[in-house]
Amino acid sequence: MDWCGTVFILAGLWLIGGKKRTGFLISIVGCVFWAGFGLRTGIPSIIFVNIVFVFVNARGWFLWAEGPSASA
Repeated sequence: MDWCGTVFILAGLWLIGGKKRTGFLISIVGCVFWAGFGLRTGIPSIIFVNIVFVFVNARGWFLWAEGPSASA
């Protein structure tokens, strides 16, 4: 699970760096894998931070759709 999460997050970052909006969705998948790893191993900090990262990526997804005029 941890390696899958890492691969998805890195792939998502690569896509975002290439100005591909789908990178946010790929990163969210990676965060879900990491949160699952946190649940399996009983590490609350991993669960918490990856839930936060899901919201950060979702925010990026929605802000990207609004275009450059939405930057604040």
